[in-house]
Amino acid sequence: MKTQNLPPLWFFMLLGIALVKRLLFHASGNRLADSYLLDLLCIPLVMEGCKWMLEKLLRRPYRFTGYHVMLAVLYFSLVFEWLLPRMNDRYHGDIYDVLCYGTSAAIWYAVHIKLNFKRRTIPSK
Repeated sequence: MKTQNLPPLWFFMLLGIALVKRLLFHASGNRLADSYLLDLLCIPLVMEGCKWMLEKLLRRPYRFTGYHVMLAVLYFSLVFEWLLPRMNDRYHGDIYDVLCYGTSAAIWYAVHIKLNFKRRTIPSK
């Protein structure tokens, strides 16, 4: 089975949104977008990037399990919402950021499972 050379198009679209938000519009005036947009984009970008790198390194398709996704949410939650705020006053912990991580991970995983299921059910010629 041949692996893809690049991550899917939506990966680059989300990455572009995150970069534009972070670099060009640091404070847009919209409180929800300023506070939670990057948190919503974080898990899908990291998981898809890791999936792509693993496929390149292993030279075979790779599929994350629910355990992997929950571990990523736990990691980001602990590091960015608990550890960093305790180490530096510049950071602050927010339960809504954790909810954003979890929501985006659940959506990414559901789409990821659906795409893999469709890919496997298409008969090969």
